[in-house]
Amino acid sequence: MRRVEGEIMDSFLVCGGMGFIGKEVCKELKRRGHSVYIYDQKISNYEVAWFDGKEVSVDLGFKFWWEVFEVIDVVVSFISVPRIAYCERHKDEAFRSNVLENVKIIDKCIEYDKPFVFASSLEVVSNGRSYYKHTKYIIEYLLNFLHDKYIVIRYSHVFGKDDPYEDRIITKFLNGKFEVYNNPFKKFYFTYLPDVVKRTVDIILNNTWNGEVYDIISQEPLTLDYIITEIFKQDSYTVIHKPELKDFESTGVGLLDGKDIIVRGLEEVIKNGKISVD
Repeated sequence: MRRVEGEIMDSFLVCGGMGFIGKEVCKELKRRGHSVYIYDQKISNYEVAWFDGKEVSVDLGFKFWWEVFEVIDVVVSFISVPRIAYCERHKDEAFRSNVLENVKIIDKCIEYDKPFVFASSLEVVSNGRSYYKHTKYIIEYLLNFLHDKYIVIRYSHVFGKDDPYEDRIITKFLNGKFEVYNNPFKKFYFTYLPDVVKRTVDIILNNTWNGEVYDIISQEPLTLDYIITEIFKQDSYTVIHKPELKDFESTGVGLLDGKDIIVRGLEEVIKNGKISVD
């Protein structure tokens, strides 16, 4: 097996590349001219596939999934059971997915000397206690000792169209399920999927693989009360000014303009008919 003919840029293996964030990162990498392979349980139970920008092809001639490491340059892993509540109810599944699958991939990265990008969560540094948080922490901890070439990207409350996770706070809000406002003054760092994807790819393509940790967060946390009172009272959902995203600094923090992200996110969802506003 060799690189796909005509591809001259870096080649990526995106593990969990059929998921909510992973599939958009695959599209963005492809849009920027890179070769993209996908390793995901949704593809014939973890069969490696080639991504052409729209469709996946699985007849690649690999006898074993790890043979793809011979033709790729960087590994990115989004493999995870992403929902905190689900992890609490299904700890065995969460451990297998969030920990064991990633350890297996890291082991191959070490064997083939490939850089590894781990998609983590800001839950790791939160004050909360959850099984989900601990599974993410385990991988961050192990990477610090096991692998020389890696980075960690932490995400927080990512939302956007076609979000499959109905129990997310922002998804419930966008679908009009207002029972989530039991605590309207709790603050969240909401982040909008298209901005998160762009920032993720920027980080992946511009780093030194020295164990940097990047927290992709909005500039300020927002309350659900703010979203209701400040955004839904507007007569128009047109974005008045184009948000300017700050470049991520060497400190590893990629800031996004939180208020504008919410406005643009709501505008997109409303246009797509996901929610009606009187």
